[in-house]
Amino acid sequence: MLNIFHLDMNFAALRTDYLEKLLERLAEMGFNAILWELENKVRFERLGRAADPEAMTKSEFRHLLDHARQLQLEPIPLLQTIGHGEYVLLHPEFQQLRENPLRHDCYCTTNPAVRNLLKDLIAEYLELFEDLRFFHLGGDEAYEFGTCDACRAYVRQHGRNRLYSDYLTDLSAPLRARGIRPGVWADMVLAHPDEIDSVDRSLMLWDWNYWGSGPEDREIRIWGEGPVTRENLTDAHFRTFPGLLEASGRLNAFYTTDFLADHGFEVILASSSRSAGDALFAGSFAHHARNIIGCACKAGRSGLLGHCVTSWAIRQHSYETQLPLLAAAPRAAAEPLRTQEDLLRETGEAMFGTDPIRFYEAADLIGAAFPFDLTGDVGIQWNGLKDQLPAPAGFISDQLRRWREDGTLPQRRRQLNDARTRLLRGFSLLNAFALEARRGFDILEAWRRAAHLQLGQLMLAQGLLCEDGDPQEYETLAIMLRDQFQAELARFHRPDSARRNAGQVYDAIIACFQAAQRDSDAYSR
Repeated sequence: MLNIFHLDMNFAALRTDYLEKLLERLAEMGFNAILWELENKVRFERLGRAADPEAMTKSEFRHLLDHARQLQLEPIPLLQTIGHGEYVLLHPEFQQLRENPLRHDCYCTTNPAVRNLLKDLIAEYLELFEDLRFFHLGGDEAYEFGTCDACRAYVRQHGRNRLYSDYLTDLSAPLRARGIRPGVWADMVLAHPDEIDSVDRSLMLWDWNYWGSGPEDREIRIWGEGPVTRENLTDAHFRTFPGLLEASGRLNAFYTTDFLADHGFEVILASSSRSAGDALFAGSFAHHARNIIGCACKAGRSGLLGHCVTSWAIRQHSYETQLPLLAAAPRAAAEPLRTQEDLLRETGEAMFGTDPIRFYEAADLIGAAFPFDLTGDVGIQWNGLKDQLPAPAGFISDQLRRWREDGTLPQRRRQLNDARTRLLRGFSLLNAFALEARRGFDILEAWRRAAHLQLGQLMLAQGLLCEDGDPQEYETLAIMLRDQFQAELARFHRPDSARRNAGQVYDAIIACFQAAQRDSDAYSR
């Protein structure tokens, strides 16, 4: 079975020396494959000026690949071929490839120039990676897919899933000719389950499920609807997805995986150690632990091709803070009848040399998010896209104004007070656990740094939400925290990447406090 870890380079130009050590740790934990989402962080000739200035040379990346293969980590490249094309479509020379001229995230799948570009990139990937069994063609969250005039005409005649499948079948022809299995994320297929028979069965479907953990779950997600409880399921739901309940009558957290497998697809189930909803500097530990172990156990029980732990770089907390989550994944896949508690205890004791329960409690408290501690509240993904464009002037002030107008500002202040109590308790527990630990001190230090940054962010949020302090003092604090976060990122990012990513968190906040100072000075005059 494939135990896969996802190395995402969206936003992140990572240091090769750091990656070599991370690969070694992943191999020691029992991972046997890496999903390489390179984007523009390798200098592919076909990307031209769209390549990142700090991108690795192909020679550098080949060295990294050789190191991974020596560790028995099978490479699986991921090239986005429909949505998440921001890193290409932002650039003037590629704008004619957009599905929507006003957005830069989605390729037009009926445009021959798109297919030519992506086939050229696939050829470069094949030359770089050489021997492969699998190739991931992306395909997720393509929200503009099928909306231009030419694509709509195709959809009206054949259906959305037919356009999706025919396009990917064409792109993957060079892969199939070499005996390489193509795969895509499953969400776009699941968005139109009534058209499932239009999808080529030779495509592997990677079913990302970042909330499910098992029959104890109180709700599931229906594609296109959001969370649904057992009581709110309807006959229409069951007609579309007959496997929504397990034989016991409890919710089937992995009904989409079963749906795809029942329709003849080979499935890789994907969980996540970094995903939407995470705080800026540490993830929601208990949630991710349940999700990763639940997905790994499901993959092991059902004999799936594999389980992949995704780690999206747009969520910026460090890999060290994720390692206690990752350690349990391969073991859970191999021993799927074990309980989550036993798996976490055993892997935690191996990592820290003592009972890890207090650490897990501390981590969950530290990773609790609050207002202005989420990507959408700061300068990251301010427009909903993964493009790293700076937030516009007044972004934070506009956010505060909207919260005043919709009446949620008092609620957000209460959330901040609750977060302060949790964070201080987590800090205390972490410090106490550090005195008990016998090893794993680099991980504990990473969590200490994360807690410190969380505390600083909470102080900034207090200044923004309560507006009862000196804006100049808060600006100074924000600049200091930006420098500290940049230094933290520089442990695994290249220098400009660390600077850009720290700026995405803090620059809009700094600008807000600077504007408040100008307004105050003008009022005083």
